[in-house]
Amino acid sequence: MKTQFSQNKYLTGSLLIFVGLALGWLFFHHPGETGTEKKTTVTSTKKQIWTCSMHPQIKLDHPGKCPICGMDLIPFEEHTQPVDSNAVVIDQSAMQLANIQTSVVGIGNPSKEVRLQGEIEADERRIQTQPAHIPGRIEKLLVSFTGEPIRRGQVIAQVYAPDLINAQQELLEAMKYKSTNPELIEAAEDKLRSWKITNAQIRGIEKSNVVKELFTIKATSSGTVIRKLVNLGDYVTRGQALYEVADFSSVWVMLNAYETDLPWIKRGQSVRFTVQSIPDHEFEGKVSFIDPLVDPQKRTARIRIEMPNSSGKLKPGMFVTAQLQALPERKNMLIVPRTSVLWTGRASYVYVKDKNSQFPAFVCRQVKLGPLSGEWYIIQSGLQSGEEIVTNGAFAVDAAAQLAGKPSMMNPVLPQKMKMNASAGSENNVSSKNKLVNEKFRAQLGNTLPAYLILVEDFILSDPAKVSKQAEILLHSLNQVNTALLDKNTDADWISDIKMMKKHLTKITKTKKIEQQRTIFVSFNEDYFKMVKSVGLKHTTLYRQYCPMADSNKGGYWISNKKPIRNPYMGEKMLNCGETKETIKH
Repeated sequence: MKTQFSQNKYLTGSLLIFVGLALGWLFFHHPGETGTEKKTTVTSTKKQIWTCSMHPQIKLDHPGKCPICGMDLIPFEEHTQPVDSNAVVIDQSAMQLANIQTSVVGIGNPSKEVRLQGEIEADERRIQTQPAHIPGRIEKLLVSFTGEPIRRGQVIAQVYAPDLINAQQELLEAMKYKSTNPELIEAAEDKLRSWKITNAQIRGIEKSNVVKELFTIKATSSGTVIRKLVNLGDYVTRGQALYEVADFSSVWVMLNAYETDLPWIKRGQSVRFTVQSIPDHEFEGKVSFIDPLVDPQKRTARIRIEMPNSSGKLKPGMFVTAQLQALPERKNMLIVPRTSVLWTGRASYVYVKDKNSQFPAFVCRQVKLGPLSGEWYIIQSGLQSGEEIVTNGAFAVDAAAQLAGKPSMMNPVLPQKMKMNASAGSENNVSSKNKLVNEKFRAQLGNTLPAYLILVEDFILSDPAKVSKQAEILLHSLNQVNTALLDKNTDADWISDIKMMKKHLTKITKTKKIEQQRTIFVSFNEDYFKMVKSVGLKHTTLYRQYCPMADSNKGGYWISNKKPIRNPYMGEKMLNCGETKETIKH
């Protein structure tokens, strides 16, 4: 029995082994694969290259740390060229390490809750001055302190008026000749009327035959005294202000709005607000006026709400907290997360995924931004619905683009050599005719540099007349640059830049204020530097220099042929303010 059991045990084990091998062959066998092919796959290995996800120019034959940033090296994957030659390629492992995320551009109707603060003020149209119509010395003040209410027709002061005393005496003397010379009476009465003495008062003087020494001044409007301008015993002239009186039956709510919120605020919008002294009540009004000027220190503009105040609850000086729910002017607008936008101070860029590429590739593209709504930007132009953009890690993608020599936010225009390569395949394939055309264009552009450098010196002198004249000379020099030498397709951006530079110079020639000229010069320099750097001027070393205080602290660049700073935006008052950002050698 024992022998038979052992034989059955071995038989069962053999069957289990056979079944396992069969199942393994069924699951892992690849049709058409032979032993010879498998052996070839194992033996024909390619040497692995290691690179850095943040610095793709690093390529080593062994794993380790990046010599630049210290990050762990990753396996280098060979890629074919993307469809768009301006695109930068980032492999999947690098995207994961840099946490690069993308999303599809969508359409939405963003709203924004704008919170504002301010205070109650008197309605300027209801503030009046109470003048003295009689010259003399104030003998009695019947309204003696600020904040006192007065009503129209109320006696507010009594004045001793020597000139009126003389005029009354002349009238009484003329009365003696009433029958023989009535014209004298009429002349004396007219003189008294010129001091706003009423006919009833004149008749009283004539009837009593007594000269009055004190005359009363009555209020011409009702309201509250907000300024007391005279004291008892003061001498006042005719028309001199005694009080300022304000009517608080209607007041202004003046709110401060930051300039970033101004695109969301329109006249007629409903605004809800509260005041600290009445916390259980919410007031509502409508925007009646938006100040066209922005405070240069606070960077705010004042928003006005006109409020009826017959109850007198709203008092000037009260602190106000307000909010309004704002909607964009149009519906169904393109929106992108604010994290996707790279802003240089002059322009905004996003990285768009190349949808025709079989691996992650991104192209830098300039966009025109609308207002910011919370965490979303409204896009006015530059993108289309359905396009995929980088929404997280855009700076990492831009760094990779700069290292790879691709267009980026700091250099959105390709250098001339790269443009040739993109259109003709390589520099060697460019025809001798095209090279001749580019050399002519480069020489013509170089001829504008002396006039430009003189213009910079005129800005340093802060002389608007000289600046205007030299801008005209530079404009003439720029007009000699023949854009017909450029390719309309390849060099379309340059042609557009030259047109824009001419417009900027024309504006400078027509502007007589140095600060306005300097603001325009900031925009001109952006296009001029881009052109000079891309085209290249032979045997020239130039310095791109920067002033952080130019253009109302937005910053501005200029070009100099000398490294020491001489600031055209500040002039002599801050001549050495600035720094050299870039050296251009050709």
